Amino acid sequence: MSLKNAYSSVIDTLHKRPNGVSFNKLANDLKGKISRVKLVETLGKLLEDGVLEVKEDVRHKQKKVFKLREEVREKIKEINEVERSLMNDVSNLHLILKKYAEIAKEIKNESIRRYIEFRLNSLILELFRSFMR
Repeated sequence: MSLKNAYSSVIDTLHKRPNGVSFNKLANDLKGKISRVKLVETLGKLLEDGVLEVKEDVRHKQKKVFKLREEVREKIKEINEVERSLMNDVSNLHLILKKYAEIAKEIKNESIRRYIEFRLNSLILELFRSFMR
């Protein structure tokens, strides 16, 4: 799995857990998609890039809880809303691309920009595959 795919998998999984998640639970959620070694590497890079925050687990002092920063969660929600509202009609593809470009222009964080690029690539591939059915 490439680092872009690893970023996307980690970000998508963390987005589904708004209260954050421990490393072991995150590794279990991503089992079969990303190795634990790659997960450590990816979390480190996302932390370094300011995408994540880490807090101590109040129930267990040795555990760390990984969580997306709120501004990242908001951008993902914005992307999800764009996809939901425009994906019903293929003629809206140019609107989707335009909206993704507008969102990407606002983002300075390179990890989130790569995530948006990966999401857009996945979306276009999904749309293409739907034509092939």
